[in-house]
Amino acid sequence: MKKFIHAKEDIWGMSNLNPRRTNLPVIIWADHSGVDRSVSHRNSPRIQISKDEYSVSVSIEAVPQIKAKSGKITSNVMQDIQQGIDYVARNHDIFLKHYLDTDFSFDDDDLKEELRKRGDYK
Repeated sequence: MKKFIHAKEDIWGMSNLNPRRTNLPVIIWADHSGVDRSVSHRNSPRIQISKDEYSVSVSIEAVPQIKAKSGKITSNVMQDIQQGIDYVARNHDIFLKHYLDTDFSFDDDDLKEELRKRGDYK
């Protein structure tokens, strides 16, 4: 899990969904309680998708939009990232619930369990 320090007393984590568990060629980084962080995109929930040294930030919605990306991504890597975007699209309701959770009623374990129920996580 990546850890981000927001303020002296706050640590924010991003749960990673790795290729072994998702059968995807990319890593998905899901931000639990992302709505609570003071960042410019807090009203536009996002997911990070990474492959090698490249990453994209996509919106959490039925038709995810790329909001930011790192560097010039090759077409081969972009094809792999697109599989991650499709994964976010078909599970956007679960990712959104995880992103908007502020009372730990839908934490990282719940996210993975719901994905597992859909057959998208093992």
